[in-house]
Amino acid sequence: MIFDLSTMHLGDVLMALPAMRAGDAVVTRHRVPGAPVEWIDPEVAPPARERTYPAMRRGRHTTDAWLESTGRAPVRHRLAPEADKRHIVIAPAVRAPEKQWPQERWEALRDAIPGALYVDGDADRAEWMRCLNIADTVICPDTGTAHMADALGCPRVIALHGVPANWPHCAPYWDRRYCIARESMDAITVDDVLEVVRG
Repeated sequence: MIFDLSTMHLGDVLMALPAMRAGDAVVTRHRVPGAPVEWIDPEVAPPARERTYPAMRRGRHTTDAWLESTGRAPVRHRLAPEADKRHIVIAPAVRAPEKQWPQERWEALRDAIPGALYVDGDADRAEWMRCLNIADTVICPDTGTAHMADALGCPRVIALHGVPANWPHCAPYWDRRYCIARESMDAITVDDVLEVVRG
């Protein structure tokens, strides 16, 4: 099966991952190390008629759309070796302006959680995945970091969602219990996050 994610972001690739199987091909520029598929650059991809697309419906999770399109049950792939998950990781990087949380709140959060690992947007993909793989808790905006942490089996993914319309279809697929969704990123406070961290 050929998955067409040629125009999508890394988070979209990760949301399609539970529908993928060994031997599938994925048309994308965003490769996920450890996934059992063949990665195809969009410049050399097969014709569009041979590709699989998600059956999107309003309010439904993107992963469920891929599962319906493929007729498959979800599978959680092992992307990295088993690791002792005991760290809190703070990963604030995100490109979309509407998903950015004020920098001073990230700094206040870091000050309030001594010993937390702080992963910025300059980390390479292997280092980023290694940090997420040893995390008991990941705090991040609604971005690919949330989906990667969820895919790696992080026990608590605290994704900050400030675009309510996106929440039903783009929350972490495997476990979204710890996410925080408000009417805007500015409406999410440091205390909101610390309450979930301290549980």
